[in-house]
Amino acid sequence: MKCALSMEQTKLQFLMHYFAVMNVVIIGTGNVAAVISTMIKATQHKLLQVAGRNILKAEALASSAGAEASSLDSVRTDADLYIIAVADTALPEIAQKLHVAGVVAHTAGAVTKDILANASAEYGVLYPLQSLKANLNDLPPVPFLIDGNNNKAITKITAFAGSVSHQVAIADDGKRLKLHTAAVFVNNFTNYLFAVTSDFCKKEGVDFSLLFPLMEETVRRLRTHDPADVQTGPAIRNDLLTISRHLQVLANYPLMSELYSLFTERIRGYWDRSKG
Repeated sequence: MKCALSMEQTKLQFLMHYFAVMNVVIIGTGNVAAVISTMIKATQHKLLQVAGRNILKAEALASSAGAEASSLDSVRTDADLYIIAVADTALPEIAQKLHVAGVVAHTAGAVTKDILANASAEYGVLYPLQSLKANLNDLPPVPFLIDGNNNKAITKITAFAGSVSHQVAIADDGKRLKLHTAAVFVNNFTNYLFAVTSDFCKKEGVDFSLLFPLMEETVRRLRTHDPADVQTGPAIRNDLLTISRHLQVLANYPLMSELYSLFTERIRGYWDRSKG
């Protein structure tokens, strides 16, 4: 099922014009902070400062973006937008210490916006619904889910998000948490299966890369079809002979054998129920 995340282009264009240039501070030095700093470089916005616990990492990221670096205790107060891109567990402490006049937004998918209530009168969320890595050569499309505690916060965060992404949607704490949960299934869990399979291929001397076109085709179909309509494989066909042969291959791989049996059972049960 395709999930639309785009906003009306006319509204985005207005917002981007109204807030043509913003002075931005990034708090954090990890993958999300690095990717957002790269996004900012492609716009007219000015990255004033990168603040972090590790000053060396802050200096490295700030230098690449033409900004200044600081510790968390020396965050400047003259920015329009403060983006807190840190681990969820670090958010409470930073939110309590930060007191600024600009709009403050965190990038977490599973944390309420109200954790920032002490940091500013205007606050919200700028959540990138994407798996981000600082060292990737090509930046993937990054949908942003945004929210704010009032119209000023929502407008400014929306304007920034719209200037760096073509997919922006307003999502409150509940919707964002649900999408974050769904993201764990489609990204983290599937990548775990890829890792287990890659290890199996290495041990069995077969080329894992030969599976890449299959992976890509599986995802491509989801752009135009409901996942339930394009399921394939021995489980949905009730091909017991093939299932038995696969389990024989996995006899020396108890983890994979367990996963195979579990998924086979769940697939057969899911489509049996859908037929009813």
